[in-house]
Amino acid sequence: MNYKIFKALEKLFIQRLFQEKLGIYFPALKNKKIKKVEIERTSPVWAKETCLVRYKVFFEKEKVKIIRGTAQKNDSKKDVWEIINYFYHHGFNKGNLLISKPVAFLKEINLLLYEEAEGKSFSSILEKGNYSRIKKNLKKIAEWLARFHSFHPKKYKFRKASFINPKDYLKIFKKIRKLIPELKKELGSFWNLSLIDNIYQKKKNLIHGDFYPGNIIINKNIVSGIDFDRAGFGPPLIDVAALCASFEFPQEIWKLNLSKKEISNLQEFFFQTYCQLKKISYQENKKVFRLFLSKIFLDRVYDYSNFTIKGWNFMDNKARKSFASKIKSLLAKLRKYLL
Repeated sequence: MNYKIFKALEKLFIQRLFQEKLGIYFPALKNKKIKKVEIERTSPVWAKETCLVRYKVFFEKEKVKIIRGTAQKNDSKKDVWEIINYFYHHGFNKGNLLISKPVAFLKEINLLLYEEAEGKSFSSILEKGNYSRIKKNLKKIAEWLARFHSFHPKKYKFRKASFINPKDYLKIFKKIRKLIPELKKELGSFWNLSLIDNIYQKKKNLIHGDFYPGNIIINKNIVSGIDFDRAGFGPPLIDVAALCASFEFPQEIWKLNLSKKEISNLQEFFFQTYCQLKKISYQENKKVFRLFLSKIFLDRVYDYSNFTIKGWNFMDNKARKSFASKIKSLLAKLRKYLL
């Protein structure tokens, strides 16, 4: 596979595509003509294997639609398309618990198109630090996640959720130690990678795989899940851990206007609410939850290391030091949950 993913940025191609598929992509606007399409690339210029795009489609009589596009060079988006189609047509297209409406999958350029969810990201709500509002939203988010995890489709052969294995960690960490020698000590093998990897051998459901505040959209009392690129079969607690861990990401990465006590209370509230809705034991699951949290922080170390490696030649010294600091602070969090 070697798709021409950056065709997704070609204005003439996209305008023709949307006009030709008007009745399929925008059935409610099929009798209206597209006046213009604004194209914004949202992935970094140096990202050669990924193309993220935001399309603003203007119709007659001031009608506007926002479409998101995601394309990958060597990893087919067909599986993601099948997963979001399944959930959208199994109840997540109405009510207060939603996912973004899937629009199309273009096999020839590996481009997945979906409507942009209306509302604000949960990350922006967290940043304001309104404890009562955050807690209220967490209850609805727990409802969304519990419902999402309740599906056990037997007729569909969905993929396994995307996850990083021990070999991948070691390969990236070897590279980052060469670029940033001062991280050699912190990147020592003080964790049991095989132990962390074993959590993916547990009972599996369809999971989101990337359940962070930025992938949760709040619109009054409506919760929408977005970005299913890592979705598939996996352990449900990893989604719970992803959201809980995000509350205590190091301030070098994300500084929240919440006290340590408030953060702890919110984490526990979300976890307990999820367990109640799923009718599973909070105490029993709490015993193994630290391992899932360690997996989240280990993955973030991996992601920031990978990001640093790919962008190293584009960074100045200040940016390089900043990323070294972020990786070091994440390793401190990882150590907290493993020791």
